[in-house]
Amino acid sequence: MARISQNKIDEINQAADIVDVVSEFVSLQPAGKSMKGLCPFHSEKTPSFFVDKEKQIFNCFGCHKKGGAIKFIQEYKHLNFVEALKFLADKYNIDLEYTNIQKNESFEKLYKINKTAKDFYNLNLLNLDSGKIALDYLEKRNLDKHSLNEFDIGYAPGKNNQLMKHLLENYQEYELVEAGLINKSNDGDYYDVFRDRIMFPIHDEYGKVLGFSGRILNGDNKAKYVNSKTTKIFNKGEVLYNLNKALPHINQKNRIVLMEGFFDVIQASLAGIEESVCTMGTELTYEQARKIKKYTDQVIICYDGDKAGKEATYKALSTLEKLNLEVQIALLPDNLDPDEYIKEHSQALFRNHINQNLIDKYDFVYEMIIEKGLKTSSEIEKAKNSLFKFLAASASKTITTIYLQKFSEQINMDIEVINQDYNKFLFNQRKFTQIDKTKRTIVKPKSTVTKNIIKAEEKIISYYLKSEDYREIIDDELFNFRFTKGFRYQIFATLRELSKTTSEVALYNLKTNLSENIHEELEKIILRENYNYSEQELRDLIDTLILETLRQDIVAMREELCSLIAENNLDGFRAKDVELRNKRKTYEEIRRRRNDKKRDI
Repeated sequence: MARISQNKIDEINQAADIVDVVSEFVSLQPAGKSMKGLCPFHSEKTPSFFVDKEKQIFNCFGCHKKGGAIKFIQEYKHLNFVEALKFLADKYNIDLEYTNIQKNESFEKLYKINKTAKDFYNLNLLNLDSGKIALDYLEKRNLDKHSLNEFDIGYAPGKNNQLMKHLLENYQEYELVEAGLINKSNDGDYYDVFRDRIMFPIHDEYGKVLGFSGRILNGDNKAKYVNSKTTKIFNKGEVLYNLNKALPHINQKNRIVLMEGFFDVIQASLAGIEESVCTMGTELTYEQARKIKKYTDQVIICYDGDKAGKEATYKALSTLEKLNLEVQIALLPDNLDPDEYIKEHSQALFRNHINQNLIDKYDFVYEMIIEKGLKTSSEIEKAKNSLFKFLAASASKTITTIYLQKFSEQINMDIEVINQDYNKFLFNQRKFTQIDKTKRTIVKPKSTVTKNIIKAEEKIISYYLKSEDYREIIDDELFNFRFTKGFRYQIFATLRELSKTTSEVALYNLKTNLSENIHEELEKIILRENYNYSEQELRDLIDTLILETLRQDIVAMREELCSLIAENNLDGFRAKDVELRNKRKTYEEIRRRRNDKKRDI
């Protein structure tokens, strides 16, 4: 992990004038001795965001965020402390001096290769004759050169090795294979993976290019979209297209608009719905939902308006609800997708639809259930059971009462009869749970916590206290592991809260935030062992907790599969089975990596 000398931090602080930094992202107007503007961190109509040039700080009296230039970049760009320093160092042409640095050079090289490829594709589209056919196609889709540049869209030439020739000036073939940009044929010849395709770069939250998705131009038998293969830095099930550009707007509006396609996101962003993101031609994964939750609890799903789009909306809704996200649906008329709707109507009508015509998630699911038909007895029974399952899984008593009443009126049946059926349904669900209790007990997670886990949690707490560099590593992996409930969890949670308000986290400023008993336990942890701190050991400790978290998740998912089989829920079983297999794969990959390290030692 990079460490930057205090002298360099001071130099950046002196060079980064707060007004200059903030005004790049916020329109500021004089207000006495200060400057003011609309806060970029929450939605407001009257400016409550002030920048003080003399004190070199910003302060919002609405959402109460405040700090200096570095803090502003951290908040606005969603960067950690070191990344914010790097951003400002680049802006003010300051060379950073690193001490005790342990960079992952292979990752950095992949980022550089992808950026070079992105620039090559963009050049081909906008400046060379080879990209004219792609440029004409995109212009017909209402994208001008400014928009294409803004979203870094490019074109991969049709010849076999144009990109490879360009990249081999600075890189080796094996590095380009590792980046997923070239392949090797059976004859031993290397060739470009992407050929004659419109190229969409996929960035992470910080703007680094992770991979690509290429769209065909002609209608032959090729796949419509081809994505980069999984690499060290890219997994299509973990990224969201346009998240880097959307983040400031997600911050400000406290919501994210989830779509299905790249063109949908681009046109929606140009129409003013700039908090738009999409998956990469796949169903929303749990990992992508967790990434959304990292930035907001409010989600609007705006998928295609046709039957397939509605089915995909329902699946995405189910995934988002697992993380207790608040979801609304923007259902477009006439089976249109967002791109088509904007073309046929207007940007203004689309904005209005997203902001004013949202459907409650319960209304959406209810309409999906009943639109399959209520004419015959079997259709009514099927709809009733689907409604019961949905309400039992996610609805409060109030919501349940509303929709049972609505359903009774829809089929012209006395509400008492529906209530009796619902209570019988709940009874049978509980009965099944009791009957299957023995089977499910077999696969429940162990209640005891092993000494290995306890030691890993204690050491991670020590690392978190040690330095900001170690805290960054832990925070970056935080969504991948859980602490066991108890005093170690309370200590760790308190440490994290303090780290958000101060860069110095030590024992003395924990005393007032922990109970006396828990603070004594913390002191025991610190005094128990003299640690030889290293990044490698820390990552091994984190892997230990990730493996335990995955193990618990796998056991719980096996239990869910038993329930889905009993409910004869084939679709649910298939989806859960895929999720389980992905968890197992991750588990085995981490175990294999740890074993390889041991053999190397």
